[in-house]
Amino acid sequence: MSASSSWPADMLLCEGGFNVQMGNAWFLSGSSPYKYKAWSNDLDFPAPATGWRFGFYYGPALSVKIYVNGNLVHQVILPQNDQGYAQFNYSGTTFQSGDRVYVELTAA
Repeated sequence: MSASSSWPADMLLCEGGFNVQMGNAWFLSGSSPYKYKAWSNDLDFPAPATGWRFGFYYGPALSVKIYVNGNLVHQVILPQNDQGYAQFNYSGTTFQSGDRVYVELTAA
């Protein structure tokens, strides 16, 4: 699975659950070949991959669209908390080897 965003500096992505080892979040523990610099873009993960947590910094509300291989698979509008941050867990698709995941972020 390969993931990128329309606003790369504003997107956090990591596997869900405890003892998180894959993603671009500052709080990842241990060392892993799938641990990326915080807020980086164009991430590659092994497949199958499921149960991801997305986080975003932005203004009052954000429209989030998730595409897998060019097909829209999830859409949500997220209100931000008082620190301008919102997150959600996504487990709707089990990503397979070679899948391209694109996250489109726009003002809601």
